[in-house]
Amino acid sequence: MVELFTALIFILPLVFSNNFLPSNVFLANFWLMLCYYFLLSAVFIVIFVFDLKYYLIPGKVLFFGILISILFNVLLFWEVLISKILGALLFGSFFLFQYLLSKGKWIGFGDIKLGAFLGFVLGWKLSLVNLFLSYLIGAIISIGLIAAQKKTLKSEIPFGPILIIGFFVSLLWGNEIILWYFNLFS
Repeated sequence: MVELFTALIFILPLVFSNNFLPSNVFLANFWLMLCYYFLLSAVFIVIFVFDLKYYLIPGKVLFFGILISILFNVLLFWEVLISKILGALLFGSFFLFQYLLSKGKWIGFGDIKLGAFLGFVLGWKLSLVNLFLSYLIGAIISIGLIAAQKKTLKSEIPFGPILIIGFFVSLLWGNEIILWYFNLFS
């Protein structure tokens, strides 16, 4: 299953290149963005599987992803760094608030770091989409597991994989989701 989903994730930016590429990217930078996306995807696949299996987010893998993201964005997209930093602060502080409020019972510290990382990669607008989608996906999965009697209301469910699913959906279709949402009220 991991190999199948890895192949699908690596194909996504090629199939949805219009959604994947910002409008101001030169073709020469496409290959750099593709390499960056592949590195991020590899990081997220490891985090996804590790958190799903052990209920932990591996710090070394996470910090490698953070380092790659900072270097990539500083070198190529420094003009949107404020949005990226706001995304990291928004996403990370949202989870930090939950962590402090629940004394670590609702969410783990790894989710705070992962949230800040995802927020940095996506920027503040798509971070909001990812946050909404992650809780929606998490609720659907949780209700399904409870209905199938695989989990109870007191069971723990790893949130990292859900955040990563929300990340890929937000990365590829987040702007369309934002437009769809605002068109509901116009």
